[in-house]
Amino acid sequence: MARKGSLIDNMKAAKDQAQAEVAAAPPLPTFATHNRASEPMITTAIHIPKAVHNLLRRVAVERANLHGGRPSVSAVLTDLVQRHWGELEAEAKR
Repeated sequence: MARKGSLIDNMKAAKDQAQAEVAAAPPLPTFATHNRASEPMITTAIHIPKAVHNLLRRVAVERANLHGGRPSVSAVLTDLVQRHWGELEAEAKR
């Protein structure tokens, strides 16, 4: 009579298969044009109208729904600033 695999063996095999699938999966897209992990970060407070915050939050939630991860208003703001970097630099030089 052939021996059945144990529950532990089956769990280990499932774990190994899941790890292999994660390793083979393509990386999730990022929204930044640079590597955020290599940039120094700060924590700050800004005062914005509630309607602006609500819109930024909705965009962050939609991005998280589409691409996974946590909603990040900071990432949305960073992307907006990067998209308009030239305009902001010109305004700062006035």
